[in-house]
Amino acid sequence: MLNQQQRRGYYQRMRGAGSDAERQRIRQEHRHQMRQQILQQQQRSPRGQGGSGRLMNQGGGGGRG
Repeated sequence: MLNQQQRRGYYQRMRGAGSDAERQRIRQEHRHQMRQQILQQQQRSPRGQGGSGRLMNQGGGGGRG
C-alpha cells in the first residue's frame, strides 16, 4: 500500500525514534494513515470494496472437464 518513498520515510522515522514510546506513537500514526487511505480508496471504488469490481473465476472457457 505504501509507495517506496512513503516506506523509506516510515523506516527513517522508526530508526530515528529515541524511545519505545516514540516508536509506538509512530506505529499508531502509520496505522491511522493506512486506514484513512483504505477508506478513501473504498469510497472512490464503484463497489465500495477497493477492488476493480470484477468477479474472479467467472465465465467462459477453460478446456477442463
